[in-house]
Amino acid sequence: MSEFNIIWRNYGLSDNPYFHYPLTMQETNIPLQAFVGREKERGELKRIIELGGDVRYMVVGEPGIGKTSLINYVKSEASKYRFFTPKNEMEISRIMSGNEFIILTISSIYTEIKNQKLPLTKELSEKLDALYELTQYGDMSNDIANLTQLNRQKLVDLYKKLIEEIINSGFQSIIIHYDNLDEIKDFDELADMLGDVRDFLMQKKIIFLFVGDRFLPQSLLTKKRVRDIFLSPSLELEALSFNDIMQLLDKRINYFKIKDMNTIIPHTKEAVKILFEIHEGNIRDILNGLSTCISSLPRTNTPIQITDEILKDVLYKKIEDKIISRLTKKEKDILLLIAKHKFITPTEIASKVGVKIQNVSSKYLTNLKLAEAVRERGKEGRNIFYEITPPIKWWKLKRDENEIIESKLKNQKRIQTLIQEFES
Repeated sequence: MSEFNIIWRNYGLSDNPYFHYPLTMQETNIPLQAFVGREKERGELKRIIELGGDVRYMVVGEPGIGKTSLINYVKSEASKYRFFTPKNEMEISRIMSGNEFIILTISSIYTEIKNQKLPLTKELSEKLDALYELTQYGDMSNDIANLTQLNRQKLVDLYKKLIEEIINSGFQSIIIHYDNLDEIKDFDELADMLGDVRDFLMQKKIIFLFVGDRFLPQSLLTKKRVRDIFLSPSLELEALSFNDIMQLLDKRINYFKIKDMNTIIPHTKEAVKILFEIHEGNIRDILNGLSTCISSLPRTNTPIQITDEILKDVLYKKIEDKIISRLTKKEKDILLLIAKHKFITPTEIASKVGVKIQNVSSKYLTNLKLAEAVRERGKEGRNIFYEITPPIKWWKLKRDENEIIESKLKNQKRIQTLIQEFES
C-alpha cells in the first residue's frame, strides 16, 4: 500500500472545503463569519429573540439545509449583547422521559456557566455538582432509572433557581437550542414527550428553539396541550440560492488556502450547478456529492478539477456500482417509484406496483433500506413515510451516447488547440 497523503494539499488547501458539519460557536477551523445568506431569516430569528423570553419557537426545513448553522450564527450575535446561551446545541434525537429532558437542559446550562466561570451560590453549586455526578453514573451504566425517579418538582425548582442567578448576574435572557428532533420518527411520541415537560417550558426570560424538519409543526401542533405554548407560524428555511452556495464555497476556499502555494479550486461552477439542481439546493447533499467525487478521482501529480462531465461520470458510476447493480428488477422498479414522490407509504407502493403490502414492507423496503437506497422519513399513526436517500439522485446523471461522443470531440479539439499553442 502506498503512503497516505491529504488530498487537499494538492489543491493548495489545508482542509476539506466540503465539510458537512454545521458552523458552531466553538472555535473550529472555520469561523461563524463564514456564514452566508439568510438575511431575512436572520432578521426574523433576531426579532423572536428580542421578545426576551417566554418563547417556544420552531425552526424547520429539510435535513441539511443549514438550520443549525443559522441558529448558531444568530445566537453568537445575541451573546454579544448579554444573552446567555450554551455554545453547544442539545441533541434530542430520541424519545426520553420528562426528567431526563429537564436534566439534559440543566446540565447544558451548567456546563456553559462553568465554561464562562460565572459565580453561583455555594448551595446551588453543590446541588448541581451532585446532579451532574448522578447523570454520569447513569450514562456509564446505561441505566436512567435513578434519573426518572427523581422528584420532578425539585428538579424544576433547581432549574428556576439556576435561571434566576444567571439573570441576576446581568444577562438579559437565556437561549436554549434543541436540535435533531427530525431524528425522532414517531410524531405522536414526540408530541407526548414535549407535552410532559410543558410546564417546564413555560418560563419567563427563556427562549426555547426547537429544530426539525417540515413534519415537526405538523406533529406537535396537532395536540392542544403542546400547540398552545408554541409561537406560530414557525420559521421555515428554504434552500440557499445558487449564488449563495457559490459564495459559501468561495469563502471556504479562501479560509483554507495555504500561504505561498498555488490554489486550484477543486470544482467548476458547472459541476456545482448540476448538484444544485438535482438536490434542489440542499447544501449538505451538494457538499457530500463534491466530497464523494473528489475521493473517487484517481491520484495524479496534477490535481483534477471536477467538471460537469467528470461529476456525472464519477457519481453515476459510484451509485451504480455500490447500490443499483445489486438490486433486483422489482427492487429497482419500486425504487424508481419512490424517486417520483417526495414521500410515499408502503400502502401507496403496494397499490401502484401490484404487490402485497406485507411483501412491500417486510421484503422490498427492508432490502432497499439495507442497501441505503431509501430511508424512513416519519411515522404518523400506522403510516410510515419513505423517501430515497440523497445519493440515489445521482442515478439521474447517466450520460447518453451522444453526450459522451460530443464530450470526447470537444476534449480532442481542446487538446489540439493546446498543442498548437505550445508549439507556436
